[in-house]
Amino acid sequence: MANAARIRAAPSPSTAPFSELRPWAQGGRWSLFSGDCLQRLAELPAESVDLVFADPPYFLSNGGFTCQSGRRAPVEKGRWDASAGIEADHAFTRAWLEACGRVLKPTGSIWVSGTQHVIFSVGFAMQSLGWRLLNTVTWYKPNASPNLSDDGEGRVWTSTSPRGEEKALGRHPTQKPVALLTRIVEATAAEDGLVLDPFSGSGTTGVAALRLGRRYLGIERDPEWLALARARLEAESDGAPVPPAERFGPRPSARPRR
Repeated sequence: MANAARIRAAPSPSTAPFSELRPWAQGGRWSLFSGDCLQRLAELPAESVDLVFADPPYFLSNGGFTCQSGRRAPVEKGRWDASAGIEADHAFTRAWLEACGRVLKPTGSIWVSGTQHVIFSVGFAMQSLGWRLLNTVTWYKPNASPNLSDDGEGRVWTSTSPRGEEKALGRHPTQKPVALLTRIVEATAAEDGLVLDPFSGSGTTGVAALRLGRRYLGIERDPEWLALARARLEAESDGAPVPPAERFGPRPSARPRR
């Protein structure tokens, strides 16, 4: 994952973010917008977001194979994960990063998750936009598929895949664990800050944000994942107390560099 920052933020009210823009769904402290992320990002006010976490397409669904449960299996996440070619993929990466940069406050940070296949394109796009790279974090997943490599650079965070209860309402093919997002949100978004995820998926970023007292705005174009994210966010904000063990998950041993 790559972490970068832009080179006065006033406290925001504790309400659903930008409800006047008619979100697809919303709760007391969260909003979900349906559609293409570039279009939706263009509608948001400039310098209005405290933290962006993005888990964009990795462009791996092109006839390749992986290992699942000890067996050869095709890498087929969906059409949204298909590559349009190196140049087109990079142009898209730069476009959505630039759109996120417009809505990010000068004091804000952006985190981007990616495999070796895309993270270098992300880093180059960040640098070409004039952003300052703060850190690179390697997520070491003990229960990952075989052939996971680690170049040994940067920091290493150890965290398993999402726990069973995190997929009780549905499963997304690239779903991240709440514990991982909790650490990111807690480190780089202040209390009541607005967290944006332009590729919302199953809404894990929003779950972590709500548990930590932040507000959340997610963008997603797939109706299936919008419905899953809505169900998870509604369950998270129904007023029921969250046990401490579920709220924060297992604590990694190292703290991230700010």
